[in-house]
Amino acid sequence: MFCSFTLGASLYDFKPDKSSLPTRGSTTDNKTPIPLRFPLCILHPSPDDPDVPLPTPPPIDPTFGLATYTPSPQSSLVPKPGAGRDHPFYRSFSKVRRLIDITPDHLIALNLHHTHSHALSDLLPEAYHIPPPSPALPAADSPEYLALSETQRALLDRRRSLQTIFAERAAELSIRNSDAFDTLARIRRDLKLGNMFRFFQTVELVTAYFKEDAVKQGEYTAGMPEKFREELVKTFLEPIGWWAEMRYNAPRNPSKIALLNSLFQSRHDLLSYLPPPSNDERRLGILEGPIYAVQVRHDENFTTPSYIRSLPPYGRWEQGDVWDLAREVGGIIAMAQERRKARIHAGEKIGRVRARVVGPVRKDEEEKEDGDFDEVWMIVCVHAHIAIVKGRVSERYLKFLETCDLEAVTGGDQSMLTAEGGEWAGLRVMRSRWWCLVDPEERVEAAYAVGGVMERMCGDVEIIFK
Repeated sequence: MFCSFTLGASLYDFKPDKSSLPTRGSTTDNKTPIPLRFPLCILHPSPDDPDVPLPTPPPIDPTFGLATYTPSPQSSLVPKPGAGRDHPFYRSFSKVRRLIDITPDHLIALNLHHTHSHALSDLLPEAYHIPPPSPALPAADSPEYLALSETQRALLDRRRSLQTIFAERAAELSIRNSDAFDTLARIRRDLKLGNMFRFFQTVELVTAYFKEDAVKQGEYTAGMPEKFREELVKTFLEPIGWWAEMRYNAPRNPSKIALLNSLFQSRHDLLSYLPPPSNDERRLGILEGPIYAVQVRHDENFTTPSYIRSLPPYGRWEQGDVWDLAREVGGIIAMAQERRKARIHAGEKIGRVRARVVGPVRKDEEEKEDGDFDEVWMIVCVHAHIAIVKGRVSERYLKFLETCDLEAVTGGDQSMLTAEGGEWAGLRVMRSRWWCLVDPEERVEAAYAVGGVMERMCGDVEIIFK
């Protein structure tokens, strides 16, 4: 956190003596001890100054050993004796009280198909990728442009506007951290942080907690408040979605997964919404959505043998870090159920939020229609890294979770319980690679990836901010 103070113009170029700066818990002239850790811009770190080295992000690309779970006929939602509370599916989950009660058997019972480290093209159709500005696009006064239909012109203008917007964001995100910190400290005046000003302020706070020996100790940001990591993600995502006036708010109620009459706690730190088209409703603070979720996980020692997963009587799962995977899958299921509620109660207002299912808007005629399948998106954060998670879940699957009654879900159609007709009974979750937000090249790539997801979910939203 920054201290609140005002500097005169003549002091901007003043470089203080670092040895005389007050440190944490020290006193100055017998005044109250200063409990804050000074931000790096006050210390003026520089690559040429060996006394105050610039912190670097943890040199890892976290994978956490997550296995690839594939559905099997034995683990599918096959007809079994009983329904509701008597169904074996419900009985297995009714014993879960805490996260550590989750075992691979529960993930198998969900008929989960989870894969990770995907390229963006595996998650998002290429039609929604936002490339850098290209001269190949016809100009507005060119014969090629004038020959297009009105609909084609609108799509082309939208693509050109998005490319311009994201090129500006990419230029801001590509600024080196040390240069951005000097700009925040008023040492440099030739750089403009622009829309990412608050993001670089948060990067400075987060990197202050990085340790040089973090890899050996397994503690990458020990002592850092959780709010810093949440702000890092929020200040990164907000400017990317300004073109659609996207808003990020904490859930009004804790996110939960409904399984018959039981509620299992999940985690969504932020939910994204869109403002309504009416100006009167905007002034009342009404929002529409949710669109996708943001989940920030603050665990840091997944890969160390001393992690809680290795404690008896649970042992160390051969399938990987089951509990971390359960957080991710739980967030997808909770978001899917929220979107199902929005479909059922479309147009209704709960407080100041109007239920509305946003996207995806399908532009490709060749793209397969998924029927009652829904796309669920979530941005996850671990350390200073983010990834995109995509879930594909059917309406019948969600209905089964809420009723545990196959007869009611299938209507007695036995063909829906076969391998050919049972596609609805699977939960597919795909996760992209991880991008480090304190690395300029990776955060630029992450911005384009997140922008593509926004374009897919908000394809019918007019570009407001340019």
